[in-house]
Amino acid sequence: GLLLVSLALTGCGQRNAPAAPSGGGEGKKVATIGVIAPLSGGLSAMGNGIRNSVELAVRQANETNAVPGWQFKFVAEDDQGSPDPGRNAATKLVADKTVVGVVGPLNSSVGQAMQPVFESAGIPLISPANTNPSLTRGADLANPVRPYKTYFRTCTTDDVQGPFAAKYLLDEGIKEVATIHDKKTYGQGLVAAFTE
Repeated sequence: GLLLVSLALTGCGQRNAPAAPSGGGEGKKVATIGVIAPLSGGLSAMGNGIRNSVELAVRQANETNAVPGWQFKFVAEDDQGSPDPGRNAATKLVADKTVVGVVGPLNSSVGQAMQPVFESAGIPLISPANTNPSLTRGADLANPVRPYKTYFRTCTTDDVQGPFAAKYLLDEGIKEVATIHDKKTYGQGLVAAFTE
């Protein structure tokens, strides 16, 4: 939670200064931390886990006055695990001038759709779950170029996870494996890295 707050308050000079809150926390500036994740549908358990974690971090930051002079707010948007709702949620959060950072999304394909929206607004986006290497290395993985300076992740990528799983199976003597994926960015990327 504090990493996002730190990035948001120090690294995003492009945003307007947050306004003073109305009621409670007089004299403090407001910084809103957003979450975009699948809050409904088949991935909602993981999405709500992300949501609840950020909500707890915001509450604890306010209770302990973690950043003096600032009152944190929390807002969550449902991306339904799909790029279009994710991009719409990103656009909605960017319109709120108190939003200083966003946690999410769960799905790499949603992250791809949201990156340009947050980059144009100078808002950091930190995903706890996106694994597609192109999100931080660009489309040409042989010649990596970071496409969006406001995008970060806290998990490892498919090009690390796939070979790790393959090596484990090889070390166990398993040399023939069938792979199946769901035709989504995560499944395709992980299967490709594992197969290679």
